[in-house]
Amino acid sequence: MALREILKAYDVSGKATLLAQKVLNVWNLSSMLDVVNYVYQKTTKPTDIANLAKIVNSAASAGDESAKEILRKAASDLYSNISAAAKQIDFGKEGATLVLCGGVLSNVEIVREIIVEKVRAELPSIKSIQLCREPVNGAIILALKNSIL
Repeated sequence: MALREILKAYDVSGKATLLAQKVLNVWNLSSMLDVVNYVYQKTTKPTDIANLAKIVNSAASAGDESAKEILRKAASDLYSNISAAAKQIDFGKEGATLVLCGGVLSNVEIVREIIVEKVRAELPSIKSIQLCREPVNGAIILALKNSIL
């Protein structure tokens, strides 16, 4: 979403947005024309693309509206997945615990807050929401709660 947004904004205005400038700086590029080439280089790693979340978060914190919208959309997409899964599972009388894990949910407060707010408002079967820093910790917590271990 971030790449699509910065390239679209550049195509329209011919100028780099705050978000685009942050991407250029982090990736050490001199112009927007270099972005596409950088993405498709063999030396570009998936983590380089994944780290865009941190850049988007930084731009959103600095007031970039397009970055804020990207984060709102990401939160909405993640919530849709949570909601779809919750509707397919019978949590019984005790309800369920939702464990939020992963880089975006651990590090991007705006996304986490939107998801927590929507879950509390729309998914009453989820009784508890926890944050863990490492995905394996979430799996262990769930396994312990379900007496799998």
